[in-house]
Amino acid sequence: YHQLLVFPLAFALAVEGWRRALLAKRMWWTMALLLVGWYAVRILLFTRSSYEAQRMPGMDELFTHGAALGELESTRHLLQVFPKFKAFLLLVLATIGLGAWRRAWALLAGTVLISTGFMVLVLITDRDGASPNIYENYYTVQGFFWGLLFAVFASEMQARRWIPVSIQAAVLLLGALQVWRAHALLSAHVRYAQRVTTTLRERGTFKAIADTRNFPWKYAWGEWPLAMETVLASGCVAPGAAATLFASSEPQALDSAMARPSAFLGPSWRPIWFTTDHFPKAQLHLPRQPYVRVNTVMPDSIEALFTADDVRLEPLADTITLAHDRYTVAEVRITNRAAHALGSLLEGGLPMRIAYHLRDAEGRELLWDGHRTPLELDIPPGGSHVQGLVIERPRENGTYQLRIDLVSDDRRWWGINVPLVVKAGF
Repeated sequence: YHQLLVFPLAFALAVEGWRRALLAKRMWWTMALLLVGWYAVRILLFTRSSYEAQRMPGMDELFTHGAALGELESTRHLLQVFPKFKAFLLLVLATIGLGAWRRAWALLAGTVLISTGFMVLVLITDRDGASPNIYENYYTVQGFFWGLLFAVFASEMQARRWIPVSIQAAVLLLGALQVWRAHALLSAHVRYAQRVTTTLRERGTFKAIADTRNFPWKYAWGEWPLAMETVLASGCVAPGAAATLFASSEPQALDSAMARPSAFLGPSWRPIWFTTDHFPKAQLHLPRQPYVRVNTVMPDSIEALFTADDVRLEPLADTITLAHDRYTVAEVRITNRAAHALGSLLEGGLPMRIAYHLRDAEGRELLWDGHRTPLELDIPPGGSHVQGLVIERPRENGTYQLRIDLVSDDRRWWGINVPLVVKAGF
Protein backbone atom coordinates (compact mmCIF):
# COMPACT_ATOMS: atom_id res chain seq x y z
CA TYR A 1 0.00 0.00 0.00
CA HIS A 2 2.89 2.38 0.71
CA GLN A 3 4.25 4.18 -2.34
CA LEU A 4 7.87 3.13 -1.87
CA LEU A 5 7.09 -0.55 -1.27
CA VAL A 6 7.00 -1.02 -5.03
CA PHE A 7 10.81 -1.10 -4.96
CA PRO A 8 11.35 -4.10 -2.64
CA LEU A 9 8.38 -5.83 -4.29
CA ALA A 10 9.81 -5.37 -7.78
CA PHE A 11 13.26 -6.41 -6.54
CA ALA A 12 11.97 -9.65 -5.02
CA LEU A 13 10.06 -10.49 -8.21
CA ALA A 14 13.10 -9.75 -10.39
CA VAL A 15 15.46 -11.86 -8.26
CA GLU A 16 13.10 -14.83 -8.26
CA GLY A 17 12.43 -14.43 -11.96
CA TRP A 18 16.16 -14.46 -12.70
CA ARG A 19 17.26 -17.31 -10.43
CA ARG A 20 14.34 -19.61 -11.36
CA ALA A 21 14.48 -18.78 -15.09
CA LEU A 22 10.91 -17.48 -15.04
CA LEU A 23 11.49 -14.41 -17.20
CA ALA A 24 10.34 -16.27 -20.31
CA LYS A 25 7.14 -17.56 -18.72
CA ARG A 26 3.83 -15.77 -19.23
CA MET A 27 2.58 -16.63 -15.72
CA TRP A 28 5.50 -14.78 -14.11
CA TRP A 29 4.91 -11.65 -16.18
CA THR A 30 1.18 -11.78 -15.45
CA MET A 31 1.79 -11.99 -11.70
CA ALA A 32 4.46 -9.28 -11.81
CA LEU A 33 2.22 -6.91 -13.78
CA LEU A 34 -0.68 -7.50 -11.39
CA LEU A 35 1.40 -6.84 -8.30
CA VAL A 36 3.38 -3.88 -9.60
CA GLY A 37 0.36 -2.59 -11.51
CA TRP A 38 -1.44 -2.17 -8.21
CA TYR A 39 1.09 0.56 -7.48
CA ALA A 40 -0.13 2.55 -10.50
CA VAL A 41 -3.75 2.01 -9.48
CA ARG A 42 -3.00 3.12 -5.94
CA ILE A 43 -1.15 6.27 -7.01
CA LEU A 44 -3.27 7.36 -9.95
CA LEU A 45 -6.81 6.46 -8.91
CA PHE A 46 -6.94 6.54 -5.11
CA THR A 47 -7.28 9.78 -3.16
CA ARG A 48 -3.90 11.07 -2.04
CA SER A 49 -3.32 13.15 1.06
CA SER A 50 -1.18 16.29 0.92
CA TYR A 51 1.43 14.39 2.96
CA GLU A 52 1.62 11.65 0.31
CA ALA A 53 1.77 14.20 -2.49
CA GLN A 54 4.74 15.92 -0.83
CA ARG A 55 6.58 12.59 -0.65
CA MET A 56 6.37 11.89 -4.38
CA PRO A 57 9.00 14.04 -6.11
CA GLY A 58 8.53 14.90 -9.77
CA MET A 59 11.14 14.61 -12.47
CA ASP A 60 12.16 18.26 -12.09
CA GLU A 61 12.85 17.72 -8.38
CA LEU A 62 14.79 14.54 -9.07
CA PHE A 63 17.05 16.35 -11.55
CA THR A 64 17.41 19.55 -9.51
CA HIS A 65 18.18 17.96 -6.15
CA GLY A 66 19.97 14.98 -7.64
CA ALA A 67 22.55 17.37 -9.08
CA ALA A 68 23.16 18.80 -5.59
CA LEU A 69 22.86 15.55 -3.64
CA GLY A 70 25.85 16.26 -1.43
CA GLU A 71 24.32 19.50 -0.14
CA LEU A 72 21.05 17.99 1.14
CA GLU A 73 20.40 17.70 4.88
CA SER A 74 19.34 14.09 4.35
CA THR A 75 22.71 13.29 2.75
CA ARG A 76 24.60 14.94 5.59
CA HIS A 77 22.66 12.87 8.09
CA LEU A 78 23.37 9.66 6.15
CA LEU A 79 27.10 10.36 5.98
CA GLN A 80 27.14 11.09 9.70
CA VAL A 81 25.44 7.85 10.76
CA PHE A 82 26.56 5.49 7.98
CA PRO A 83 29.73 4.29 9.78
CA LYS A 84 27.45 2.97 12.55
CA PHE A 85 25.76 0.50 10.18
CA LYS A 86 28.38 -2.16 10.88
CA ALA A 87 26.01 -5.13 10.62
CA PHE A 88 24.69 -3.85 7.31
CA LEU A 89 28.18 -3.22 5.92
CA LEU A 90 29.24 -6.73 6.95
CA LEU A 91 26.15 -8.12 5.21
CA VAL A 92 26.94 -6.19 1.99
CA LEU A 93 30.59 -7.30 1.94
CA ALA A 94 29.64 -10.91 2.63
CA THR A 95 26.98 -10.88 -0.09
CA ILE A 96 29.39 -9.39 -2.63
CA GLY A 97 31.93 -12.04 -1.66
CA LEU A 98 29.45 -14.91 -2.07
CA GLY A 99 28.18 -13.43 -5.34
CA ALA A 100 31.69 -13.09 -6.74
CA TRP A 101 32.46 -16.66 -5.69
CA ARG A 102 29.38 -17.85 -7.60
CA ARG A 103 30.08 -15.42 -10.47
CA ALA A 104 26.55 -14.02 -10.13
CA TRP A 105 27.55 -10.70 -11.68
CA ALA A 106 24.11 -9.82 -13.05
CA LEU A 107 22.39 -10.23 -9.66
CA LEU A 108 25.12 -8.21 -7.92
CA ALA A 109 24.98 -5.43 -10.50
CA GLY A 110 21.19 -5.27 -10.34
CA THR A 111 21.23 -5.11 -6.54
CA VAL A 112 23.79 -2.32 -6.52
CA LEU A 113 21.72 -0.42 -9.07
CA ILE A 114 18.36 -0.66 -7.28
CA SER A 115 19.93 -0.14 -3.84
CA THR A 116 21.68 3.02 -5.00
CA GLY A 117 18.65 4.31 -6.88
CA PHE A 118 16.36 3.75 -3.91
CA MET A 119 18.78 5.56 -1.59
CA VAL A 120 19.00 8.55 -3.93
CA LEU A 121 15.20 8.68 -4.12
CA VAL A 122 14.90 8.64 -0.31
CA LEU A 123 17.54 11.36 0.09
CA ILE A 124 15.70 13.61 -2.37
CA THR A 125 12.23 12.85 -0.98
CA ASP A 126 13.28 13.53 2.63
CA ARG A 127 15.74 16.30 1.83
CA ASP A 128 14.19 18.67 4.40
CA GLY A 129 13.32 16.12 7.07
CA ALA A 130 14.05 17.23 10.61
CA SER A 131 13.64 13.89 12.34
CA PRO A 132 16.17 11.02 12.30
CA ASN A 133 13.41 8.42 12.43
CA ILE A 134 12.00 9.73 9.13
CA TYR A 135 15.29 8.90 7.40
CA GLU A 136 15.89 5.67 9.24
CA ASN A 137 12.45 4.30 8.41
CA TYR A 138 13.77 3.79 4.88
CA TYR A 139 17.36 2.78 5.60
CA THR A 140 16.03 -0.63 6.62
CA VAL A 141 14.87 -1.30 3.05
CA GLN A 142 18.55 -1.40 2.08
CA GLY A 143 18.92 -4.31 4.48
CA PHE A 144 16.05 -6.05 2.69
CA PHE A 145 17.75 -5.77 -0.71
CA TRP A 146 21.05 -7.21 0.46
CA GLY A 147 19.53 -9.65 2.96
CA LEU A 148 17.39 -11.19 0.22
CA LEU A 149 20.36 -11.58 -2.11
CA PHE A 150 22.46 -13.09 0.69
CA ALA A 151 19.65 -15.59 1.40
CA VAL A 152 19.57 -16.54 -2.28
CA PHE A 153 23.30 -17.21 -2.43
CA ALA A 154 23.33 -19.03 0.92
CA SER A 155 20.41 -21.31 0.04
CA GLU A 156 22.10 -22.42 -3.17
CA MET A 157 25.34 -23.46 -1.51
CA GLN A 158 25.56 -27.26 -1.34
CA ALA A 159 29.04 -27.47 0.16
CA ARG A 160 30.63 -25.47 2.97
CA ARG A 161 27.27 -24.51 4.43
CA TRP A 162 29.07 -23.37 7.57
CA ILE A 163 30.30 -20.26 5.71
CA PRO A 164 26.90 -18.51 5.23
CA VAL A 165 25.70 -19.78 8.63
CA SER A 166 28.74 -18.20 10.31
CA ILE A 167 28.26 -14.96 8.39
CA GLN A 168 24.59 -14.85 9.31
CA ALA A 169 25.38 -15.43 12.99
CA ALA A 170 27.98 -12.65 12.95
CA VAL A 171 25.57 -10.20 11.27
CA LEU A 172 22.78 -10.99 13.73
CA LEU A 173 25.03 -10.71 16.79
CA LEU A 174 26.54 -7.44 15.59
CA GLY A 175 23.06 -6.15 14.76
CA ALA A 176 21.79 -7.10 18.22
CA LEU A 177 24.70 -5.22 19.79
CA GLN A 178 23.88 -2.16 17.70
CA VAL A 179 20.21 -2.34 18.67
CA TRP A 180 21.20 -2.44 22.33
CA ARG A 181 23.60 0.48 21.90
CA ALA A 182 21.00 2.49 20.01
CA HIS A 183 18.40 2.40 22.76
CA ALA A 184 19.67 5.53 24.54
CA LEU A 185 17.84 8.21 22.55
CA LEU A 186 14.72 6.07 22.21
CA SER A 187 14.74 5.56 25.97
CA ALA A 188 15.19 9.31 26.44
CA HIS A 189 12.19 9.82 24.17
CA VAL A 190 10.04 7.63 26.44
CA ARG A 191 11.46 9.20 29.58
CA TYR A 192 10.46 12.65 28.31
CA ALA A 193 6.84 11.54 28.03
CA GLN A 194 7.02 9.99 31.50
CA ARG A 195 8.63 13.06 33.07
CA VAL A 196 6.25 15.65 31.73
CA THR A 197 3.15 13.63 32.58
CA THR A 198 4.44 12.99 36.09
CA THR A 199 4.86 16.72 36.61
CA LEU A 200 1.42 17.41 35.16
CA ARG A 201 -0.20 14.93 37.54
CA GLU A 202 1.62 16.47 40.50
CA ARG A 203 0.14 19.83 39.50
CA GLY A 204 -3.36 18.40 39.13
CA THR A 205 -3.27 18.96 35.37
CA PHE A 206 -4.16 16.13 33.01
CA LYS A 207 -4.46 17.98 29.70
CA ALA A 208 -1.83 20.52 28.69
CA ILE A 209 -0.57 22.33 25.62
CA ALA A 210 3.10 23.17 25.03
CA ASP A 211 4.83 25.61 22.72
CA THR A 212 7.00 23.98 20.04
CA ARG A 213 9.78 26.42 20.92
CA ASN A 214 10.14 24.45 24.15
CA PHE A 215 9.90 21.06 22.47
CA PRO A 216 13.17 19.08 22.98
CA TRP A 217 13.77 18.03 19.38
CA LYS A 218 17.07 16.29 20.09
CA TYR A 219 15.40 13.51 22.08
CA ALA A 220 11.67 13.85 21.44
CA TRP A 221 12.07 14.16 17.65
CA GLY A 222 8.53 14.62 16.30
CA GLU A 223 5.79 16.59 18.01
CA TRP A 224 2.93 15.13 15.95
CA PRO A 225 2.54 11.89 18.03
CA LEU A 226 3.21 13.63 21.36
CA ALA A 227 -0.42 13.79 22.48
CA MET A 228 -0.97 10.04 22.18
CA GLU A 229 2.54 9.09 23.34
CA THR A 230 2.08 10.97 26.60
CA VAL A 231 -1.34 9.36 27.13
CA LEU A 232 0.14 5.89 26.64
CA ALA A 233 3.25 6.51 28.77
CA SER A 234 1.19 7.86 31.67
CA GLY A 235 -1.70 5.42 31.26
CA CYS A 236 0.72 2.55 31.90
CA VAL A 237 0.93 3.73 35.53
CA ALA A 238 -2.83 3.37 36.09
CA PRO A 239 -5.96 4.15 34.02
CA GLY A 240 -6.69 7.26 36.09
CA ALA A 241 -3.09 8.48 35.84
CA ALA A 242 -3.28 9.25 32.13
CA ALA A 243 -2.24 12.76 31.08
CA THR A 244 -1.65 14.29 27.68
CA LEU A 245 0.56 17.03 26.26
CA PHE A 246 -0.02 18.61 22.86
CA ALA A 247 2.59 20.83 21.17
CA SER A 248 1.74 23.68 18.81
CA SER A 249 3.58 26.61 17.24
CA GLU A 250 0.34 28.64 17.41
CA PRO A 251 -1.44 27.56 20.61
CA GLN A 252 -3.68 30.65 20.51
CA ALA A 253 -5.36 29.23 17.41
CA LEU A 254 -6.69 26.39 19.56
CA ASP A 255 -8.17 28.53 22.33
CA SER A 256 -11.77 27.50 21.65
CA ALA A 257 -10.90 23.80 21.40
CA MET A 258 -8.79 23.95 24.58
CA ALA A 259 -11.71 25.33 26.56
CA ARG A 260 -14.01 22.37 25.89
CA PRO A 261 -13.99 19.91 28.83
CA SER A 262 -14.18 16.87 26.52
CA ALA A 263 -11.48 18.12 24.13
CA PHE A 264 -8.56 15.93 23.15
CA LEU A 265 -5.92 17.52 20.96
CA GLY A 266 -4.60 14.61 18.93
CA PRO A 267 -2.30 14.43 15.88
CA SER A 268 -1.01 17.84 14.84
CA TRP A 269 -2.47 17.61 11.32
CA ARG A 270 -5.99 17.12 12.73
CA PRO A 271 -6.00 18.06 16.41
CA ILE A 272 -9.76 17.91 17.02
CA TRP A 273 -10.25 14.54 15.34
CA PHE A 274 -11.97 13.00 18.39
CA THR A 275 -12.67 13.75 22.06
CA THR A 276 -11.82 12.17 25.41
CA ASP A 277 -15.29 10.59 25.38
CA HIS A 278 -13.98 8.20 22.71
CA PHE A 279 -11.30 6.81 25.07
CA PRO A 280 -11.87 3.38 26.69
CA LYS A 281 -12.20 4.45 30.31
CA ALA A 282 -11.12 1.08 31.71
CA GLN A 283 -7.66 1.60 30.17
CA LEU A 284 -7.30 5.36 29.69
CA HIS A 285 -9.29 7.93 31.60
CA LEU A 286 -8.79 11.64 31.01
CA PRO A 287 -10.95 13.91 33.20
CA ARG A 288 -13.32 16.40 31.59
CA GLN A 289 -11.34 19.59 32.03
CA PRO A 290 -9.95 22.28 29.74
CA TYR A 291 -6.35 22.40 28.58
CA VAL A 292 -3.67 24.35 30.46
CA ARG A 293 -0.70 26.06 28.84
CA VAL A 294 2.61 24.95 30.32
CA ASN A 295 4.91 27.36 28.45
CA THR A 296 4.33 31.03 29.19
CA VAL A 297 6.37 34.19 28.71
CA MET A 298 8.44 35.46 31.62
CA PRO A 299 8.65 39.30 31.50
CA ASP A 300 12.11 40.82 31.45
CA SER A 301 11.41 42.49 34.77
CA ILE A 302 10.81 39.08 36.41
CA GLU A 303 13.78 37.44 34.71
CA ALA A 304 16.04 40.18 36.08
CA LEU A 305 14.90 39.42 39.63
CA PHE A 306 16.21 35.86 39.58
CA THR A 307 19.60 35.11 41.09
CA ALA A 308 21.63 31.91 41.17
CA ASP A 309 20.32 31.16 44.67
CA ASP A 310 16.71 31.22 43.49
CA VAL A 311 17.01 28.08 41.36
CA ARG A 312 18.35 24.72 42.43
CA LEU A 313 19.74 22.27 39.83
CA GLU A 314 20.14 18.65 40.95
CA PRO A 315 21.43 16.00 38.52
CA LEU A 316 19.71 12.69 39.31
CA ALA A 317 23.10 10.97 39.02
CA ASP A 318 26.55 12.19 40.07
CA THR A 319 28.24 10.48 37.11
CA ILE A 320 26.90 9.88 33.60
CA THR A 321 28.35 7.38 31.13
CA LEU A 322 27.77 8.85 27.69
CA ALA A 323 25.91 6.78 25.11
CA HIS A 324 27.52 5.75 21.84
CA ASP A 325 25.32 8.23 20.01
CA ARG A 326 26.27 11.83 19.40
CA TYR A 327 23.96 13.01 22.18
CA THR A 328 23.19 11.72 25.67
CA VAL A 329 20.30 12.97 27.80
CA ALA A 330 20.97 13.47 31.50
CA GLU A 331 18.14 14.24 33.91
CA VAL A 332 18.26 17.29 36.15
CA ARG A 333 15.69 18.35 38.71
CA ILE A 334 15.01 22.09 38.52
CA THR A 335 13.48 23.61 41.66
CA ASN A 336 12.21 27.17 41.76
CA ARG A 337 12.87 28.66 45.21
CA ALA A 338 11.81 32.19 44.25
CA ALA A 339 8.49 33.91 44.95
CA HIS A 340 7.69 34.22 41.23
CA ALA A 341 7.26 31.68 38.46
CA LEU A 342 10.22 30.61 36.34
CA GLY A 343 8.75 30.97 32.86
CA SER A 344 10.01 28.74 30.07
CA LEU A 345 9.83 31.51 27.44
CA LEU A 346 11.64 34.83 27.45
CA GLU A 347 9.95 38.06 26.46
CA GLY A 348 11.83 38.18 23.16
CA GLY A 349 10.34 34.85 22.09
CA LEU A 350 13.31 32.57 22.82
CA PRO A 351 13.00 29.72 25.32
CA MET A 352 14.79 29.62 28.64
CA ARG A 353 17.49 26.97 28.47
CA ILE A 354 19.58 24.68 30.59
CA ALA A 355 23.16 24.22 29.37
CA TYR A 356 26.68 23.49 30.60
CA HIS A 357 30.35 24.37 30.50
CA LEU A 358 32.72 21.51 29.65
CA ARG A 359 36.03 20.91 31.45
CA ASP A 360 38.58 18.13 31.36
CA ALA A 361 39.31 15.84 34.32
CA GLU A 362 41.77 18.39 35.75
CA GLY A 363 39.26 21.22 35.58
CA ARG A 364 40.65 23.01 32.52
CA GLU A 365 37.92 24.61 30.43
CA LEU A 366 37.36 22.98 27.04
CA LEU A 367 34.03 24.45 26.00
CA TRP A 368 32.20 27.39 27.57
CA ASP A 369 28.94 27.18 25.63
CA GLY A 370 27.72 23.57 25.78
CA HIS A 371 24.58 22.33 24.08
CA ARG A 372 21.52 24.34 25.12
CA THR A 373 18.29 22.47 25.91
CA PRO A 374 15.00 24.40 26.21
CA LEU A 375 13.06 24.25 29.46
CA GLU A 376 10.26 21.78 28.93
CA LEU A 377 7.74 23.42 31.31
CA ASP A 378 7.18 26.52 33.43
CA ILE A 379 8.12 26.03 37.08
CA PRO A 380 5.86 27.77 39.63
CA PRO A 381 7.15 29.16 42.96
CA GLY A 382 8.17 26.25 45.16
CA GLY A 383 7.66 23.80 42.29
CA SER A 384 10.09 21.53 40.49
CA HIS A 385 10.41 19.50 37.31
CA VAL A 386 12.86 16.80 36.20
CA GLN A 387 14.28 18.21 32.97
CA GLY A 388 16.35 16.64 30.22
CA LEU A 389 19.83 18.01 29.57
CA VAL A 390 21.36 17.19 26.18
CA ILE A 391 25.10 16.49 26.39
CA GLU A 392 27.06 16.34 23.15
CA ARG A 393 29.73 13.64 23.17
CA PRO A 394 33.29 15.06 23.19
CA ARG A 395 35.54 14.02 20.33
CA GLU A 396 38.02 12.22 22.60
CA ASN A 397 37.21 9.44 25.04
CA GLY A 398 37.88 10.19 28.68
CA THR A 399 36.44 11.65 31.88
CA TYR A 400 35.05 15.19 31.84
CA GLN A 401 33.45 17.65 34.21
CA LEU A 402 30.33 19.65 33.45
CA ARG A 403 29.14 22.81 35.16
CA ILE A 404 25.38 22.89 34.63
CA ASP A 405 23.70 26.28 34.47
CA LEU A 406 20.65 28.14 33.22
CA VAL A 407 21.11 30.59 30.37
CA SER A 408 18.95 33.39 29.06
CA ASP A 409 19.92 33.60 25.40
CA ASP A 410 21.63 36.86 24.38
CA ARG A 411 21.53 38.02 28.02
CA ARG A 412 23.34 36.07 30.70
CA TRP A 413 24.44 32.81 32.24
CA TRP A 414 22.90 32.56 35.68
CA GLY A 415 26.02 31.30 37.50
CA ILE A 416 24.50 28.25 39.23
CA ASN A 417 27.27 25.93 37.95
CA VAL A 418 26.32 22.55 39.43
CA PRO A 419 28.98 19.85 38.80
CA LEU A 420 28.38 16.61 36.91
CA VAL A 421 31.03 14.03 35.89
CA VAL A 422 30.64 12.42 32.45
CA LYS A 423 32.59 9.50 31.02
CA ALA A 424 33.02 8.89 27.31
CA GLY A 425 34.24 5.37 26.64
CA PHE A 426 34.34 2.96 23.74
